[in-house]
Amino acid sequence: MKNAILLILSFTFLFTNFVFGQKGIQANFLKKFNFGIRAGGNLSTLLYNDGADQCAAELFGIEGSETYVPRYFIGGHTEFSFRDNMSITLGAQYVFKGGGEEFTMPDPANPSQRVSGTIDNRINYLQIPIQYNFKLKNYSIGVGGYWSYALSGEQVWDVEGSDTEKIDMQFGESAEDWMKKTDLGINIELGYKINNNFQIFAHYQQGLTPQMSDANRETFKSLGYDYKFFHRAYGIGLTFFIPRKG
Repeated sequence: MKNAILLILSFTFLFTNFVFGQKGIQANFLKKFNFGIRAGGNLSTLLYNDGADQCAAELFGIEGSETYVPRYFIGGHTEFSFRDNMSITLGAQYVFKGGGEEFTMPDPANPSQRVSGTIDNRINYLQIPIQYNFKLKNYSIGVGGYWSYALSGEQVWDVEGSDTEKIDMQFGESAEDWMKKTDLGINIELGYKINNNFQIFAHYQQGLTPQMSDANRETFKSLGYDYKFFHRAYGIGLTFFIPRKG
């Protein structure tokens, strides 16, 4: 996790210094670019469909609902302004997301009784967002998408009457993998530029790719269940634009 953050921030710093050091180029095309760092917090969850809820209840006796959990993100940010009121932004971010669930299930020691519990999915991603922005004075609205690649993750089970259990998550498409390695989604963002160096923003992100591995989805389909779940997050953050030299 720390290595991913350091890699992203180091690349942003070195690339910015290289670009702004080219004074002849900067005076022309590259004046349209702004480079910076953005960070903030998300309320994140994994959103399950009706088929997943039905499967959990009928096969495992589990009944529950999703919960939003606090997560965070940090990374490099590039903005290209091709008109005074329009721009395209591209980034490379470390994103900690996932989601929780509160549930009840049969007590393993006494199936006639039910116990309560929680699940916390903690997943680390490298995320590449890109979006189109329309500006009106200091305000902006952005619409775009993102691509994420899973770096690592763990699932934390906390069941009444039992010790907390942490399970390393596997990512891929085989039956041994619970989730896919990648995620594609949409991003909608509202921003306000405080001055030349700082912008605050709020965003909504919705994953479009079902996250269960293909092998496990096919297994559940063979049992008659359309089991799907997706990422969703609401967040706020701050962008710091690196001052230009000269």
